[in-house]
Amino acid sequence: MILICALALIVVGPDKLPDLARSIAKGVLELKKTAAGLKESLAEELEPSLKTVRPELEEASKALKENLEQQQARSNQSISETAASQNEVSSAEEPVQLEKNEATPQPAAPSSPSMTTEELIARAQRVKNNDLGEEKTNES
Repeated sequence: MILICALALIVVGPDKLPDLARSIAKGVLELKKTAAGLKESLAEELEPSLKTVRPELEEASKALKENLEQQQARSNQSISETAASQNEVSSAEEPVQLEKNEATPQPAAPSSPSMTTEELIARAQRVKNNDLGEEKTNES
């Protein structure tokens, strides 16, 4: 700020600097008044149309949020069902064997799962996409 003032003092000169500061201040005040007037006139013109559109936009926004929440719930449910069925399949394939002298179960030998994580994710995505496709056809 000091550098700008020193530069202005050198370029304009000490006798014309107060006049330049006054004219800049007047220009800034006039610009602020013009901006405030423009803002008020736009608000007056747009207020009636905003009153009619705002409730519709709020309803559409609420419906969209509810739809997204339902889709997320369905997606989470299908993923958890897929994971649960995967756990049931792997637990049914590998029963825990107990020895006669021990009361605690021994861990079963590790085996490869019937579906990999990538396959589970891909399956969940297909289920989610099918749900979205059904809703789009129902809406139209």
